[in-house]
Amino acid sequence: DVNLKMPRNNQLLHFAFREDKQWKLQQIQDARNHVSQAIYLLTSRDQSYQFKTGAEVLKRMFAPALPSDLLVNVYINLNKLCLTVYQLHALQPNSTKNFRPAGGAVLHSPGAMFGALSAWR
Repeated sequence: DVNLKMPRNNQLLHFAFREDKQWKLQQIQDARNHVSQAIYLLTSRDQSYQFKTGAEVLKRMFAPALPSDLLVNVYINLNKLCLTVYQLHALQPNSTKNFRPAGGAVLHSPGAMFGALSAWR
């Protein structure tokens, strides 16, 4: 199950994965393939390589594509497949950076300023 609370309309969205579909193993295989490809791309470039365009970075993994202000993190924690959705906010020029988790538990600090919307499976 995935529960997602969107702050814009304060509505709780609930999604469930169908148990009759074999999605889990395929998702894990896809994740492994993406990690392997990322490791290959990172190790095959010089350490000082700078990406020149956004087209060099694979950004689209969902169909339809996510809105540009959302970031999704899928990871495995113990025996659970976890999904964390972050909504990005533009900082005002004079504002301070802070990380404010909301919704579910955030199991790790992503190292950047995001407002966590939800984190559980």
